[in-house]
Amino acid sequence: VFLFDTNNPNSNFNFQRGKIMNIKNNKPANKEIEKLIQICKETQMQDPEKCLITGKKILELALINQDIENEGIAYRAIGLGFMNQRKYIKAIECFKNVVTRRIDFSEFNYFIPIHNAIGHCYWRNGNKKEALKFFKQTLELNIQKDDKTEIAKDQVNLGALYLQMGDYDRSIEYNNEALKCFKKLKNVEGIGFAYGNLGNCYHYLGKYEEGIECNLKAISYAKKNNNLPSLGRSLQAASSLFQKVGNFNKAVECALESLTIKKKLNENPINVLISLGIIYKEWNNHKKAMEYNLEALKLCIQEKDESNTSRVMNNIGNIYMEKKDNSEALLYYQKALKLHKKLKDKHGMMIVLNNIGLIYSESTENWVEAEESFNESIRISEELKLYDETIAYSLSLTDLLIIQNKFEEAENLLNRCSDNMQNIQSYKFEMNYFLSMIKLYEKQKNFEKAFFWQSKLSERKDKIFTEENQKKIAEMQTKYETEQKEKEAEIYRLKTVELEKKNKQIRKQKVVLEKTLEELSKSEIKYNLIEEEYKKNIDLDLIGESHSINKIKELISIVAISENTNVLITGESGTGKEIVARQIHQNSVRHNNSFCGINSSAVPGTLFESQFFGHEKNAFTGANKTHIGWFEIADGGTLFLDEIGTMSLDQQVKLLRVLEERKIIRLGSHREIPIDVHIISASNIDLVELVETNVFRKDLYHRLATFVIRIPPLRERKDDIPLLLEHFVNLFSLQLKKKIKKIEKSVEEALMKYHFPGNVRELKNIIERAMIVTDSSTLKLSHFSVPKSANKDNHKDFLPMSEIEKLHITEALKISKYNQSHAADLLKIERRAVARKMKKYGIER
Repeated sequence: VFLFDTNNPNSNFNFQRGKIMNIKNNKPANKEIEKLIQICKETQMQDPEKCLITGKKILELALINQDIENEGIAYRAIGLGFMNQRKYIKAIECFKNVVTRRIDFSEFNYFIPIHNAIGHCYWRNGNKKEALKFFKQTLELNIQKDDKTEIAKDQVNLGALYLQMGDYDRSIEYNNEALKCFKKLKNVEGIGFAYGNLGNCYHYLGKYEEGIECNLKAISYAKKNNNLPSLGRSLQAASSLFQKVGNFNKAVECALESLTIKKKLNENPINVLISLGIIYKEWNNHKKAMEYNLEALKLCIQEKDESNTSRVMNNIGNIYMEKKDNSEALLYYQKALKLHKKLKDKHGMMIVLNNIGLIYSESTENWVEAEESFNESIRISEELKLYDETIAYSLSLTDLLIIQNKFEEAENLLNRCSDNMQNIQSYKFEMNYFLSMIKLYEKQKNFEKAFFWQSKLSERKDKIFTEENQKKIAEMQTKYETEQKEKEAEIYRLKTVELEKKNKQIRKQKVVLEKTLEELSKSEIKYNLIEEEYKKNIDLDLIGESHSINKIKELISIVAISENTNVLITGESGTGKEIVARQIHQNSVRHNNSFCGINSSAVPGTLFESQFFGHEKNAFTGANKTHIGWFEIADGGTLFLDEIGTMSLDQQVKLLRVLEERKIIRLGSHREIPIDVHIISASNIDLVELVETNVFRKDLYHRLATFVIRIPPLRERKDDIPLLLEHFVNLFSLQLKKKIKKIEKSVEEALMKYHFPGNVRELKNIIERAMIVTDSSTLKLSHFSVPKSANKDNHKDFLPMSEIEKLHITEALKISKYNQSHAADLLKIERRAVARKMKKYGIER
């Protein structure tokens, strides 16, 4: 389909205008906006992403200045950026914002291209009805403006849209009107476009000779205008038409020339590859046909082009069917049919249903299904007014009826086909019609008539598949492949020269690099060991039965279901923010993938991009190998950003961009890498205060704080202290290999009185120290270093360990009436240790 696109640099959709004025104060806009508008103009084609970012900056300034005119310009730039990124719904929203500001402008040039752009976005998004509405509005506006060139362009676009909608008569009408207008204007490009679309219309109507004539004219005008994109499309369309009439020489010549142009322009060659696959299948060169189809399929999968994927699947099925591998053919047909149904592509469904019918017709058990498939394909072709396809599918059904001895029905169908073929110029239908007649008369044992039709078939084949034609096709294919190999050889030679230069530099630095690699290797091994130990020792359980902890557990189960919702965890240091993050990860669908925890404050500013986004080899001095960053490591899993509030504003900007676009670029590279990461962040600082003081970006905060979980300090959930005490005692019993059978009640009472400024981490450390100190199976208060007072501000009542030990020994001596042996038994230490401690502390009877 040929259409005039808003992305065409020759279109009116640009940023040139008269003097830029501020509507409110009627003063020239500031120089910064002028500069940004110039950037938009320069980047709208080459760098849509930059155009999008610049448009957002213009909008920000325009909103501050209440500059309605520049708001319109900003929305137009942003819309164009989204359009080039194939985000059509977002683009439509932005363009409609420009349309609503139409009242503020007096120039047609401001909003006509916007209507056109909205039409294109709707078309590309599959909403042809809305596209038609906006294209018609654009035409009406250009008629009011009396712009003949733009009127003709609008007519071409409407003709192209009606062509895709299957209304061929109206498409021909609009394209003929456009052709007349372009000829008066002597617009070479427009004439070529109109002829291209007319050629496509005649193709669908089965008028192949008229289609070829139009496409040859389109090719001629594209060459005159040196318009390579149009030339490539016209050659491709002509190739398909030449193949329909059996002129394989011209079909291959046009297809290979189109393929060369598309590769030169770095355009997607999928359609040309598909055409070549069809041509070579017709020529019975299955190997070459499969090569082109597999190349096309690979590109379709890369581009996520489901429409063309279904076409290629069908074509591969055709090749397998001709090779009599029906099981493999049926597999590809069923995949293609599934995609066509998903896309609601009736044309594609019709073709595949016919092919499935052909497979089923070879088995008596499936004749009913075969008839159903053929009848459905015929019904759709008649609905779409595709008369040539109706003939093809009728011939398929005829063959099945002949096999079942339904001769009368078969003859009726063949007679209908004969009548319809008077207006169709396809060698293929002729040959299939001859074959069906041969089968019919052979089945009826009327060999005289069968021989007559066989003679006609042979005569037609001899005209098409001559040895000379086959030789010419082989020569063209060889010439094309030789040219491609020569280009590849030159690229390889240039790369070899470049690599040799790099190798010389590498050899000079070999000694230094080897030492660096050795040190890096050691560091990496050490890091991995530390990380493994950390993973082994980290406590993943969220211990507690208090109301607040149960509420947190409930929130974890809720947010874990949504794998992409950003979570912000707040709370004082030591409350267990990372444990909550890990619990969310473990309960999500990402639990089998990586969980990467990073302390944001521990990453130096100079290493931020390298650590988070990675770097390529030689990206900077010392970068002797490619390093993947945290986002890539966590791809498919969860990235936990602890102490997020410590990030600098520069780091925040870089992080925000990644969160918005879900893409990263390594240092030293221009290639965007898509990432799929669940972001969980944590902060012990009040981020809202940081936002209010402009220390933390508001937009980043709202990105991160989609779902907030606050973890209360331990002093607000003291009911959990007994459970935590039991948990940590069990944990350190295993680690220190000590058996604790009892915990004195005084221990729990003392811990319940303390306010724990260090929260759960402090409690864990206190218990760990007590477990190290104790040498008995009972944990006593004397083993703990816990403040006596519960007053948060009174920290002066701590008893020194020496004083606790002295009191403990004195108590044991009193109980044993100062019998040192008995006291030693009570204390579970040696008698000499008791005597030594009495002397040390001056204990006397």
